[in-house]
Amino acid sequence: MMQKIGNKLRLLRNLHGYSQEVIANELNITQKTYSRLENDEMQLTTERTTRLAQFYEIDELEFHRFLEIDEKEIIRKIIKNNQIASISGNPVVQNQDFTEKEREILFEQIKCLNTIIQELREENKRLKEIYN
Repeated sequence: MMQKIGNKLRLLRNLHGYSQEVIANELNITQKTYSRLENDEMQLTTERTTRLAQFYEIDELEFHRFLEIDEKEIIRKIIKNNQIASISGNPVVQNQDFTEKEREILFEQIKCLNTIIQELREENKRLKEIYN
């Protein structure tokens, strides 16, 4: 069974503001091939994993951990320890089981999801105005 890492690749790319074409060029592949990676239609090779870690300036071991970590496990850790707080609307994860890099990735994922939610709310409002 192929490991599902496409969403993580997409998240990382979006957080840095890159297009699929930019990342594809970095990997010396077509945009279509890169799209297949993000859609979990093909596996990421070891060579491409290394190149992506270098491109994003992430330690290769940390990058592998990011790709391999199960998001559900992160959520279970958070729920189990129930140590999420909020400071000025920004989530604070106080769980000592997370490495600094894991916390950083969580914060980036939360920011990205909040942005998507806000955009969807605005689009929903716009559509309601059009069709009501």
